[in-house]
Amino acid sequence: MPLMLSRFSISIPSLSPILSLLYVLLLPLYLCVYYFFDLPLLRGLFTRSTNYPAKAAPAPAYPSPFQTPNLSNNSKMPRPRWTLQAEAIMWRNLMDIGMRLHCLASPSAPSPSFTQVIPSTISSVKGNIPLQFYVPESYAKGGTPNSQRGKSDSSTSHLYPIVINFHGGGFTIGKATDDARWARAVVEYTEAVVVSVDYRLAPEHPFPTAIEDGVDAALYLIEHAEELRLDRDRIAFSGFSAGGNMAFSVPIRLKEEYRLRGWVRDEENGNGDKEEEGNGKGVTAKMEALSVSEQSSSNSSATSSSITSGTSTSIPPLGTVVAISSWYPAIDYSTSREERRKTNVRSDKELPKFFTDLFDASYLHPPTSVDVRSPWLSPGIAPARMIRELPENIVIYACEWDALCAETVRFYERLVGEEFLVEEKGEGLVDEVVDGNGDGSSVRERKSKFKVVFKKVMGACHAFDKTPNPFNWDPKIETMYRDACKEMREVFYGVVGDEEVRRVREEEQQGQQGEGTGGGQKGSVMPRVEVTRLPYSDESLARVGSK
Repeated sequence: MPLMLSRFSISIPSLSPILSLLYVLLLPLYLCVYYFFDLPLLRGLFTRSTNYPAKAAPAPAYPSPFQTPNLSNNSKMPRPRWTLQAEAIMWRNLMDIGMRLHCLASPSAPSPSFTQVIPSTISSVKGNIPLQFYVPESYAKGGTPNSQRGKSDSSTSHLYPIVINFHGGGFTIGKATDDARWARAVVEYTEAVVVSVDYRLAPEHPFPTAIEDGVDAALYLIEHAEELRLDRDRIAFSGFSAGGNMAFSVPIRLKEEYRLRGWVRDEENGNGDKEEEGNGKGVTAKMEALSVSEQSSSNSSATSSSITSGTSTSIPPLGTVVAISSWYPAIDYSTSREERRKTNVRSDKELPKFFTDLFDASYLHPPTSVDVRSPWLSPGIAPARMIRELPENIVIYACEWDALCAETVRFYERLVGEEFLVEEKGEGLVDEVVDGNGDGSSVRERKSKFKVVFKKVMGACHAFDKTPNPFNWDPKIETMYRDACKEMREVFYGVVGDEEVRRVREEEQQGQQGEGTGGGQKGSVMPRVEVTRLPYSDESLARVGSK
């Protein structure tokens, strides 16, 4: 039986059974030799020829504030791309089996309601991006939107909030349906439409293709919101691991895309520091150059044409991102893997080194020119001007036994720290004045711009919610999903109870908010820190969580 790898760029449908068997046997043998024996002679044979350019990439014409002497944090001899691709294909197929088992446990995970395939427009490497839609029952009763008609039936004009989700897998493995259980929870508890993005993977499509595909997906959903019955003013991003990174980096990159197309001026961002405001357009150009430094000059001409077209035509609706829900994200690639591992209190619970080596070698390519401090790659250390443009409602889950926990904690502390303190002003708000110096003098109280719910799950390792157990779905993880969905529901509808959500949606259906318009942001999360233990009993996390 031939080895079928139809989902990936390497496919071997014509191989005989003997060659297929040889492929299956020789690839693990090569990996064992490479990782465990590390013989210099064999490594020399396999790494003598690479597809790297003969000349180093020219230095950018601008003084980048993000470049570091060791850009890739990787001093090992680079592996040839074909070996990375072969290994990635093997792990993708194995992960696909694991995720199918993961989705079998009762209650079983749903299949996508329907799929839309859109073309890529931002990346210089053109391709298709499948979008997997999970919709509430009430949405399905109104009929699946027919994009060919280009408009919605007036009887189903209710607009649903959108949750754009990105799966994990180190930007190298995984697919959009891996988060089907999360999608079911969002649909059930939040009554929003989940769109899981099947972004293109490395090593076939290294950085920054995944981020650009995420931006393409967001632009498509915003542009076609009416015909899909989606509310472009109630958009949330979610993601797991690498997808958790994209939950932050995609909205940052989306805002920069607006600027590049002339839809948003830098002067409109009035919250930046004076130094950043003075360099607004220069920083924008630098960020774009960082993200495409390894691409061909044809992408630059495409960008220029998009800027021209953006400034010469009317500005379309841009949409409003109101919330982010990120699970154990990797958000600071300026810290090496070795440094990350040292922060993990349980090294035996760490992701295997061969996985992280595969992820980094595949995605950070070419290693000599990828800037690990780029905001598209490391949103946790992005410039303050870009961080300020994130939505104020953010929910972050971190795992105690995870090498990524420390950088997630640092990012949380940055969001609620001095860097983003603002004074509350405006109609209906009362300035709070306190005796801050202890000497009777008045000091105006400043609060963080962001309302962050940070939850640290004790006794949990990375991707604790993705175990390939076909017999049992842990109800405690379901409770975590439900709690995260309640935060988004509060932002979408301004209410928490299920009955109140139904009432609000009935009012919207009757047109009390105006036909063809959404509700906008109606609520916000209550900022707090929770340390939650992953109990080994049937006790609900709602009761064991401590604020």
